Amino acid sequence: MSKLRRIYDDDSQYYFITTKTFCNKKIFNDNKKMVLFLECINFLVKRKYFTLYAWVILSDHVHLLMEIIGSKNVSEVMHDLKSYSANRISKLTLQQQYRRGFHASPELKLSRSVEASAIEKKYFKIWQTSFYDHIIRDETDLKNHYNYIQFNPVKHGYVNNPEDWPWSSYHTFLK
Repeated sequence: MSKLRRIYDDDSQYYFITTKTFCNKKIFNDNKKMVLFLECINFLVKRKYFTLYAWVILSDHVHLLMEIIGSKNVSEVMHDLKSYSANRISKLTLQQQYRRGFHASPELKLSRSVEASAIEKKYFKIWQTSFYDHIIRDETDLKNHYNYIQFNPVKHGYVNNPEDWPWSSYHTFLK
C-alpha cells in the first residue's frame, strides 16, 4: 500500500479535514466525550494553532474546516489535536469503566486482551492513524465544504435538519 504524501502549500492554509475513530467505533455517542473533544479544539484554538470556521462531530468521525495560523503544518496540528484529545478521552473512558467495574464501554467493545492492555497502560486507541485533508482552493470550494459539514448529520440520517444536530457549528452560523 502506498503512503500518501501531503502537500504543504504556504499560499493556502485553509483545510477541510476528516478524521475517523479507531476501527470506526462509535466513541462520540457519549455527550461527555463530545464536550471533551470540543474543549480540546478550543484549547488549540486559544494557543493559536488554527482558526476554526466549521465543525461537526458524529459518532465515528469528525469534520473540520480550519485555517492554519501558527508555525505548524496541517499534519503537526492534527497530530497534536488527536494526541491531546485521545489522552483526555481515554482518561474519561477509564473513569467511566471504573464506575462500571471494568466492563467494556459499548462504544469500544475491545477484545479482553486488548481491553486489559489498555486498562494497564491507562489509554485506549481513539483515532485512526491517518486523516483526510483537502486544501481549500477558492471561495466556491470553501462554501461547498462549509455546507457539506453543516449537512453531514442529515446525510448520515442523524437528523432531518442541520439545526437539529447540537454537535456542529451550525448554531454558531445562525448567531
